[in-house]
Amino acid sequence: MIPAWLTALGLSTCAILCTEKYGADRHVWDVIPTLFVPLSHTGWTAEIIFLFATGCTKVSVLLFYRRLVEGTYSRTWKYATIAAIVFTIMYCVAFVLSLVFTCNPVEAWWMSYDFTYDREYTCSDTTIANPLSGALSVLSDLYTVVLPCLMLRHFDAPRRQKIALNIIFCLGLTVVAAGAVRTYYLTRLGYDFDGSWTQVECPYPHSSHAYSFPVPSMSSSGACSRFTSH
Repeated sequence: MIPAWLTALGLSTCAILCTEKYGADRHVWDVIPTLFVPLSHTGWTAEIIFLFATGCTKVSVLLFYRRLVEGTYSRTWKYATIAAIVFTIMYCVAFVLSLVFTCNPVEAWWMSYDFTYDREYTCSDTTIANPLSGALSVLSDLYTVVLPCLMLRHFDAPRRQKIALNIIFCLGLTVVAAGAVRTYYLTRLGYDFDGSWTQVECPYPHSSHAYSFPVPSMSSSGACSRFTSH
């Protein structure tokens, strides 16, 4: 849980920088052009930190479940918990690598927002990766909530205690609901011209591509294409 806390602290720092210093809380046409590069760079950093923060948090919870069933339940529950941990780690690592290798060179992710940037680069389309990342995160959240509820069916405890524990675990459904809403806005961010404003409405706004947005006007068609490629 300590790594999760530290990365969450880093994410909060990036969020403060983006909103208070780089203009992530306003419409894209109200953002000073010189802030596009630091805004995008900080947003890219926040995306990676977000994946580590949520991944560490989920793994920490799942490790608690594994300890909970240690020597108590069948191997099925242990394997189910281990499978959830492996899935969470794999999808977090996969999307971190996706962020790192979206653009070649990597710096093009944020430097392409500089009107004077003339280095050749290529960037892959993220309109599918963004909602996919959100969907897998929601799936992981749902798995983490449902797993202990199923375990409690065979838990030797008074009925009222089991109901109380189920209610506590089911509170995690609020995270699932927030993740579903976030996924909706992640989909919008892939097509919305005013991305810096749309991300303000998004739960966990610093998760994926929230600060990478198209610029209102460019000096050449080549420059325009670099923003739509993100």
